[in-house]
Amino acid sequence: MTSLIDHNIIDKIHHGEKHIIFRAEKENKKVIIKQPCNEYPTYHELKRIQNEYELLQKISKFGITKVIALEKYKNTLLLIFEDIQGVSLDKIIKQNGKLSINDFLYIAINVLKALEEIHKNHIIHKDIKPHNIIYNKETNELEIIDFGSASLLSKETPNINMANIMEGTLSYISPEQTGRMNRIVDYRTDFYSLGVTFYQLLTGKLPFDSNDTMELIHLHLSTNSKNV
Repeated sequence: MTSLIDHNIIDKIHHGEKHIIFRAEKENKKVIIKQPCNEYPTYHELKRIQNEYELLQKISKFGITKVIALEKYKNTLLLIFEDIQGVSLDKIIKQNGKLSINDFLYIAINVLKALEEIHKNHIIHKDIKPHNIIYNKETNELEIIDFGSASLLSKETPNINMANIMEGTLSYISPEQTGRMNRIVDYRTDFYSLGVTFYQLLTGKLPFDSNDTMELIHLHLSTNSKNV
């Protein structure tokens, strides 16, 4: 069994472009460890990790992933989280298709409660999607994870300028978050992404499904501009 900062690695849960997520254990306590893929992260990458840790320190509430520690490891930083031993809604959809109405309503209500707490603390998540919602059906525990793209807003400036910048996951991204619109980004961007998420949970598919980046951006922009 391999180890990482004195934790025994149980399983590799996810290996993305930016991070590797492990389930690990130390002294019979299970945790989640988030490690950058890059062995030598840039200053910007390390700053994002630090930012995620600091934001989560502000919102230790039900429905929001609980960070335990920020650890230095070799040339990088690791985030350690509590483990509710659930699975992402993305995996649940892939395994079972769309959710039952009862499951959807329970999840939807609790995600909205968690998102309310996030926004109360002047934080925009900016990457709400089924992959970032973890659910343990046996215990009914649920949490929003991955605050790597999140932003803290000041009371004086309750929005951010995303001109020519695109953050988040393209299939779920709000029109203003694409950086192609002359509009500010505020808490409503999370509701747009949540709407796409709810659509997928209820139907088993995305409202806009394309492998072409520019086509997806066009669909987000053109379809929603008709309703403005």
